[in-house]
Amino acid sequence: MKAMAAVLVLISAGVMAVLLAALLAGTLAPWTIGLGWVIGAAAAAAAWRAQRSEDRWEQPGPLGWFILACAALFVLRTSFWLAWEQGADLRVGSPKNLGDFALHFVHVAFLERAPAFWPLNPIAAADPLTYPPGMALWTVMLDRAGFSLFGAFAFGSLLGLGLGVAACWRWGGAFAVAVLLCNGGLAGWAALQGGAWIDFQDGQVWKNIPHAMLTTQRGLLYALPAGLWLLVRWREVFVRAQGAWGWTDWWLYCTLPLFHAHTFLALSLLLGVWFLAGLSRRALLGYVGAAFPVAALLLWQVTNGFAVGGGLRWDPGWIGEGGSVVKSLIFSYGAWLAVLPALALLTGWRWWRRREPAARETAAFLWPGCGLLGICGLVVFQPWAWDNTKLMLWGWLLAAPMVWQSWLVDVVRAWRAPVLFALFFSGWVSLIGGLLASREGYGIANRVELSDARMAARQLRVDEPVAAAPDYNHVLLLAGQPLVLGYDGHLWSHGIDYRARMGQLEALMHGGPDWRERADELDVDYLFWGLKEEQRFPGSVKGWSGEAVVHRGPAGTLYRIRQDGAP
Repeated sequence: MKAMAAVLVLISAGVMAVLLAALLAGTLAPWTIGLGWVIGAAAAAAAWRAQRSEDRWEQPGPLGWFILACAALFVLRTSFWLAWEQGADLRVGSPKNLGDFALHFVHVAFLERAPAFWPLNPIAAADPLTYPPGMALWTVMLDRAGFSLFGAFAFGSLLGLGLGVAACWRWGGAFAVAVLLCNGGLAGWAALQGGAWIDFQDGQVWKNIPHAMLTTQRGLLYALPAGLWLLVRWREVFVRAQGAWGWTDWWLYCTLPLFHAHTFLALSLLLGVWFLAGLSRRALLGYVGAAFPVAALLLWQVTNGFAVGGGLRWDPGWIGEGGSVVKSLIFSYGAWLAVLPALALLTGWRWWRRREPAARETAAFLWPGCGLLGICGLVVFQPWAWDNTKLMLWGWLLAAPMVWQSWLVDVVRAWRAPVLFALFFSGWVSLIGGLLASREGYGIANRVELSDARMAARQLRVDEPVAAAPDYNHVLLLAGQPLVLGYDGHLWSHGIDYRARMGQLEALMHGGPDWRERADELDVDYLFWGLKEEQRFPGSVKGWSGEAVVHRGPAGTLYRIRQDGAP
């Protein structure tokens, strides 16, 4: 835990220092990155010294080594086949990561160009950035430290996923790592019918966590190990009353919104439940009271004054995706659907009737975890319902590991193997099936076009948006140049009000008689026309085609459609 704390503090303190320095300087200057490394290293050394030396880790048995081998396979496969250049293409290793990696790449490429701080949103240039920038800034720090850009992405994944597996082992041993890697219900049993092994869970809402979240959600590369590290510490301090919380516990909690707001919200709900239940109220009050000002300020900043969000609604049928909710739950959770509620009742009986101390600790995590899973099955918190799974992940990691320590430990050994098989086989099939996906990868951009787009972008200021086709992998976006609007799926899922602007953009790109008025409404001076624009707006009359050409190349043509901000 000492080394883990030091690395997590290095990342969070370094990123926070870069952020504050950039805000003071007004831009992400080179010296801000250097300052981040210096302050991050000093804070990491302090965190190392602050942790006690003694720390007990579960020693792996044969099954534990097998689980760790599966974890290592996933970490290495995901990190080194995350994204690469192959021939004329930029490729990603997972089809699930096409849109997500492109978005992360866009944010890093944009920050690399040293925009003014607080930066605008590269996929909605009229708005400020409303996306936790922590991992993007950490990637920029790695890139400036000597890594190639793809090397920085790969190392960030390797470090984050490795720490996540280690923190999960410390949280609940081999069983908890299996919970993280092999969540699933009945879908994977189809593998026993023969044929190729694939990620059978992909057709369910509750997808395989490693492939659907850990591969795609780069904020979790920090938030997963940091959140699990906090759970271990909170178990000691607030549940077992062993010692007091320190500055490292405070720091890792209050800086979580900079990396992953869903993790911060889920863990905050856990602390709230504990406080209402009367668990270590005085210590909790001091801890949360000390962390709240910093955490609230960061959350306010990354949500533009809490303006981003929306979509909160009662929707108990969302997990069925228009079909049978019961069938979806059974195929998603399988035996877990019976085990978790039964264990919650058993824990209650052990605590209320028999006053077993161990049951109190189990209940402190099992009941809030089951409650969070239940609430997320009934209420949708964001426009895109699947984003609920980012909260469900923490309900799962709170509740599911309790099955081992409060039940399976006491089960006769002869019954453990079939129980473990029933709980994890389907999820394991999905894990391995996803890892066996094509090694050729999936194309995300043409390198020649991307190089040309970078040349075009160098002729513009980083804060000058361009009107172009709103696509997730537009070459100008990948070159770090903000667009009037990016991919509408990203805009909608991030809670950005974009529909009126999208109508104006489409009118401008169609080039009708009123294109100048549309350009004024969008306050945009530049327009790009390439293959994606031809495909998106095939009937365009290109009324602006006689305007000044700023750049022409393999990617397309960049026009200046207004001079000095005026028609």
